[in-house]
Amino acid sequence: MWEEIVTAPNNDKFKDYARYAEHCLNMGASTNDRELQRIQREMAAEWRRLADANRPPRKRKQMQMG
Repeated sequence: MWEEIVTAPNNDKFKDYARYAEHCLNMGASTNDRELQRIQREMAAEWRRLADANRPPRKRKQMQMG
């Protein structure tokens, strides 16, 4: 049986990845273990890079003449 693979739109990926980054930072802040804090910061940075790579394009405002 074949399973259909459905990919999430970039906007959803951006939001998910940004949320994962925030979660890593929160986990790091909740511990006194310096090594764990460093690891969580590194993980957050990677999730942020993925989020930025999947950021939806900004809508440009067109100026109206007249």
